[in-house]
Amino acid sequence: KGITIDGSTSRDLDDSFWIEAVPSGHMLYISIADVGSLVEKDSEIDKSAKRMGSTKYRAGNNHKPMFPERISYDSASLLPGKRRPSLTAKFFINNNGELGDPEFVLTQTTSQFQFSYEKADSVIHEQSGPFAQELVMLSSLAKTLLQKRRINGALALYDLSRGIITSEEGFILAMKPREEHISNIIVQELMILFNTALSAYAAENDIAFLYRNHTVKQNAPARNELLQEIDEIVSSNDTVRLTSLIERTYLILNRAVYEPVLRGHYGLNLPAYCHASSPIRRYADLVNHRCVTARLLSKESPYTTIELKEIGDHLNAIRLEEMLATQSYLKAMARSKISKQVEIHGYKTMDAETFYKALAIAVKQGNFSQDLEDEVRARANRDALDPRELFVLIFHGSGGEWAELKQLAVKYLGDHKWHSASIFQIAGTEKICSVVEVKTSQVGPDNDAVFESVVTVIKETVELSSTPAQALSKKAAEHTAQFQLLSQIAGCPAVVPLLRESKASIPRPESLVPPKSAADGSNFIGLLQEWCMQSGLELPGYTTESVGIVTEPGFSTECIVRFKSGESFTSTQVGSSIKLSKKKAAQNIYQQLIDALSNK
Repeated sequence: KGITIDGSTSRDLDDSFWIEAVPSGHMLYISIADVGSLVEKDSEIDKSAKRMGSTKYRAGNNHKPMFPERISYDSASLLPGKRRPSLTAKFFINNNGELGDPEFVLTQTTSQFQFSYEKADSVIHEQSGPFAQELVMLSSLAKTLLQKRRINGALALYDLSRGIITSEEGFILAMKPREEHISNIIVQELMILFNTALSAYAAENDIAFLYRNHTVKQNAPARNELLQEIDEIVSSNDTVRLTSLIERTYLILNRAVYEPVLRGHYGLNLPAYCHASSPIRRYADLVNHRCVTARLLSKESPYTTIELKEIGDHLNAIRLEEMLATQSYLKAMARSKISKQVEIHGYKTMDAETFYKALAIAVKQGNFSQDLEDEVRARANRDALDPRELFVLIFHGSGGEWAELKQLAVKYLGDHKWHSASIFQIAGTEKICSVVEVKTSQVGPDNDAVFESVVTVIKETVELSSTPAQALSKKAAEHTAQFQLLSQIAGCPAVVPLLRESKASIPRPESLVPPKSAADGSNFIGLLQEWCMQSGLELPGYTTESVGIVTEPGFSTECIVRFKSGESFTSTQVGSSIKLSKKKAAQNIYQQLIDALSNK
């Protein structure tokens, strides 16, 4: 038996779940509709479903199901009170909340109740109503599973307060209405658990299978750096930085694909993953059900590896075509909307995201105007230009009318050199320019050293190298070299003086300008990083360890800022999340620096 949670108008119910107490713990059952027992492989219905690839969801509930309605909405759907064939994963959970190995069995499932997200949320909140005990236990389990995935390095974010969520691939998205419900976390986490367990079962038993593989581009930062940046920016409430981060994730993360070979899943940080929890709605899920069911029944695999590759390529092509069509439509709509906004209201009232899009349209179409130039200058004076806008001006601004704005972009970048790396990432993704080498070395003895960096790129088959750039930290030297090279590309090369080994040029604590005062809700992680870079210091170091239990996690973070003189400032703070403990540690150090340097 089980219960379902879905949209209030949903009729194609793929999945159900159930939890009950047993000696020494609980048993969790996740049951998925066994569509393969109703639809024969290579039948006309099966071929039609394969051609579609998935159910097509349209506005106004005008959906086109992958199978005929009699199957999607009736004989395969896990409707309440109806006995339906299913593939069930059984998990034992001990009293410490630890899951045992899954057992997969073919079952007959009868749903006990069909919950909408709204109804399930209400029962969980009130802790009363139909199956309240089961829903409350499932909600607690789901939150624990989500927290474990984050601790294990998944790009997992589910922020109800800010209305943002990460996709399976780690892309940051605005929540859809159904995702704004606590009960959606139950569905999300149990389906990820089922898919993860089934893909591991297939891999361990050498079953021919269609995996869901996900990789990153070569320019991707280390996983811990990306996770740290996501935590910092999301916790900062800085919409400009968040928008920039969202754009950048599309530059470093590939799209997940279906393949019969196992490559792992970067976004979820899993060695194996698949789609198998929605066989009524996705063809790949049906294929995987058939593969596992054949093994459970001791039958030969219904698919060869060659057939699985053909199916995977076909489904990947459908998804890419749909994605490109959607993007093309949305871009055309956005261009039209922005053009009307410029015509009626001009540029001054635009938020950061809209202004970037308006600037990109104007520069790429050569529509220079004095109003646009004035607004770029105004935003530069407010310290409000982001890497995407600088990229557009430096790489796409052509012709004499854009010359002064390109010079302004270079001048602005000189004061914000850390944006240079992001600009080259954007250029690489657009296949305009690619970094081929970053060569950084230490100059001078350890107790009084600087770092020297030279960056080499290829632009339109021509190799370009920066002049040597020096700074007190490795990262700052690389940013300075990248800035110098971007200034060359823009046609207004900047002269970057070398620090060499002159002690007079090395900032000491007593010579530094103290950080600016900031309100309690400020992004202290970002402020501290920016101050260190502007002061020529190494970036702050953070070390975090878990100090709580799984169901009530706590984290302790130590932050340290080091000076060349050997002095340092440290702070250790505890919080209920990694980002909160880091924020508190950064805020404490930031205040220490204000107090110490203001009284020097």
